[in-house]
Amino acid sequence: MPRVLYLTQFVAPYRIPVLNQLARAPNFELRVLFCTQAESNREWNFPTPFEFDYCIIHKGTKRHTPGTIYWSPEIFRQILKDKPDVIIVSGFSAPTVYAWLYTKIAPSSRAYIIWSQGTPHKEQHVQGARLAMRKWLVRHSRACVGASSQACEYFVRLGAPRARVFKSYLTIDVEQFARAARAARPSRERVKAELGLAKKNILFAGRLVPLKGVNYLLEALRLVQQTDPQVGLIVLGSGPLEQEYKTWCVENNVRGVYFAGFQRQEDLAAWYTLADVFAFPTLCDDFGVVMVEAIAAGLPIVSSPFAGAAGDLLRHGKNGYIVDPREPRMFAERLVQILRDDNRRTEMAGESIRLQGECSANNAALEITRAVNLILQEKKSLQDTPSETSNPSPAQW
Repeated sequence: MPRVLYLTQFVAPYRIPVLNQLARAPNFELRVLFCTQAESNREWNFPTPFEFDYCIIHKGTKRHTPGTIYWSPEIFRQILKDKPDVIIVSGFSAPTVYAWLYTKIAPSSRAYIIWSQGTPHKEQHVQGARLAMRKWLVRHSRACVGASSQACEYFVRLGAPRARVFKSYLTIDVEQFARAARAARPSRERVKAELGLAKKNILFAGRLVPLKGVNYLLEALRLVQQTDPQVGLIVLGSGPLEQEYKTWCVENNVRGVYFAGFQRQEDLAAWYTLADVFAFPTLCDDFGVVMVEAIAAGLPIVSSPFAGAAGDLLRHGKNGYIVDPREPRMFAERLVQILRDDNRRTEMAGESIRLQGECSANNAALEITRAVNLILQEKKSLQDTPSETSNPSPAQW
């Protein structure tokens, strides 16, 4: 049976459900190779069991300029040991170069697929030699998988044919998250009272760092409270700006902000049920898995356009609004429109619920499987044609 190696930088909990689904594919064997256990700035835990064969490389070197780069001879040695027919590799870092090197050893029988969540907005700073390298890696890949429509468009700009670009959302176990939210909903009012939360609540989830735009959200909340002082904000997450935000709230008389800190994966759904609307004011996010969580919890969403997921999972005027967070007054107006109209809020929540199937882990895995099957079918066709001596080169796409 063909062997597929999924090569990725680190173990992320939101990728496990998709990898579990991939492992159930009937026509290939999956093995996952993680370049490291976890990133140093993450506090993740892993409630979802791993249902796939995997290996974690512990002998690696990380460099943080301009981003984390994983390079280690051990990664390449492990690839050679596994002898995969297809490699699915994340991003454009050193492991992608290793994947290319591996396919050059026996180009007639090996291929690699690049998976990325990078969008034109997020990657606009990539120029010169780095941009040329990305185009080169895309040109020599056999397919590409983007986490959003924006990510797919970025692959096309790098030179990938649209017919070989697949879309696979960066998602969670939506069904499990939705079940947990439904189970927690009956105790919603009791928990709100115990925590001293406001009558109506906006929810933010993410790290408290500048790029998440929480400062703009707090300013929007200040404007919302001028219209309705009974609206509060729940902040899930921690980070270096937490104390600064708390101080700002006191100095600007912004009330009802509950800083809940970092929360475990298995507890997130219960927190989402305490909110009436989800806000995502990011200034730059490749995707934004928290938007999938909001959809799984059945919440309306007000999001920045600078999240890769916004163009796919937020239907403007249907399950929420897309607003530039750098315009706090407009952001506040959209929040008020949802919060003051119970019927509109219920309709938007229903639209989010209807989107749950689209962003399921099963669908995400299915698109990756389609990319793999395309390569395997082409390989089989060439094996069945004696006159062909090798795979068509990527340059012949």
